[in-house]
Amino acid sequence: MLQSDQAKRLKPVPLNDFHGTLNAAMASVAVAASLALNNKAELLAHPADTQLIDLTFIVTDLDSGGSPSITINFGFLAGEFGDDDDTRVVGTDFAENSDIGQAGGVLSIGKDVLAAIAPSATTRGIGFEVSAAAATGAAGTVTAIATYVSV
Repeated sequence: MLQSDQAKRLKPVPLNDFHGTLNAAMASVAVAASLALNNKAELLAHPADTQLIDLTFIVTDLDSGGSPSITINFGFLAGEFGDDDDTRVVGTDFAENSDIGQAGGVLSIGKDVLAAIAPSATTRGIGFEVSAAAATGAAGTVTAIATYVSV
């Protein structure tokens, strides 16, 4: 599984847990042209006792073929944040079968989606999984930017 420096715990999770304090975090992973079906990555932490208020994914063109086919699921990862375990399941909490990697772009998660996600008592990982392989894989990056407030 690919992991950002934050998921590897090489960089801290930005958090001021004073009630009502706004926090922001950004993390990226570089992906190889060989990114394949079911490959996954953990990008960011959604810290315990916080409410996500903004979440954006920035994806480069990961499928350079004339008929791109890559699709990606974005969601929470099951298990403990930072655990480098390929058996962790990636949900579709934020997007299912997104074609954002076919040409690259920005995927902003709707406020209605984020408002429906209750704060958790545990820190959860945010990431992605390839749900359909690229026709012609291209190396690139996937970045996540999150804003959350302590509750």
